[in-house]
Amino acid sequence: MINSQSLAKTMEIESSTTKSSFQERITHLDTIRGVAVMGILIMNSVAFFLGSVAYFDISFPENPNRFDWLVAILGEVFADQKFMALFSLLFGSSILLFCERAEAKGYSSTRLSLWRNFLLFQIGCFHAMLWEGDVLIVYAICAPVLLICRKFSPTILICLGCLVYLTQVIVNWYLLATVGPAGFRMVWDNSYLENPSTDIELIGLGIMYE
Repeated sequence: MINSQSLAKTMEIESSTTKSSFQERITHLDTIRGVAVMGILIMNSVAFFLGSVAYFDISFPENPNRFDWLVAILGEVFADQKFMALFSLLFGSSILLFCERAEAKGYSSTRLSLWRNFLLFQIGCFHAMLWEGDVLIVYAICAPVLLICRKFSPTILICLGCLVYLTQVIVNWYLLATVGPAGFRMVWDNSYLENPSTDIELIGLGIMYE
């Protein structure tokens, strides 16, 4: 059930920017957010048109043309993960700005931010039923972690960021070494699920898909 009081406070804080003067609004963030969304759309368009596997392997479609390769190469170099990271940074900055405005009005920034992201989680659940590539749920789940980390010093945040990045590199390296590129391709190719007679063994992990 929606808490009407918390919702009213959240809407009040969200609308506080519109009540301020144009000079006080950080319009650069709006511009960067729009650029990030368009960049993500470039990468998603590949999956929309050629399938989710083509997002990771453009050679997977039977007859990729030169334009497909051009979009894939340019997207891989200039868009893939770049705009997603940019959009994630903007999500973190929005949490900080929201908390600052809440505290300035005398509200509990943590409580209202958690409530705000709970609403985001609900929207993400609905969106996930329509499209498998939803990221709103991930953002909503990460929000409590950001609320904890926002009080940390820049040095600690940099160290934590490097640790998370290196962890991802190590995990990906291990999976690539054990499963191999073909294994990754099979995992993302849902067509094998339509053929029960096909057995795929992921070498190293010892997992059998039937």
